Amino acid sequence: KKQNELMIKEQNLMKLEQELSEKLLKEETEKNKELQKTVHNALKELQKENQYSFVFGYNGWGNLIYANDSMDITKEVVYYLNNKSSKK
Repeated sequence: KKQNELMIKEQNLMKLEQELSEKLLKEETEKNKELQKTVHNALKELQKENQYSFVFGYNGWGNLIYANDSMDITKEVVYYLNNKSSKK
């Protein structure tokens, strides 16, 4: 009887773990979408101010292999995200 009770508890814990993992994944996906939208909107505003023709994403192994440091607008984007877009 005790073994069956423990098995049921274990199954319930496994089910709860799966449900929480799915919930976490969903929340993470929503936060990533929100972040992408915020960054995209910031880039649109910065493009108006600075007349950029294009902006490459960079993650270390992505599409951009090399760029002149003078073309790096990361600091401007981070400043905009931290200051201007948070006031909206």
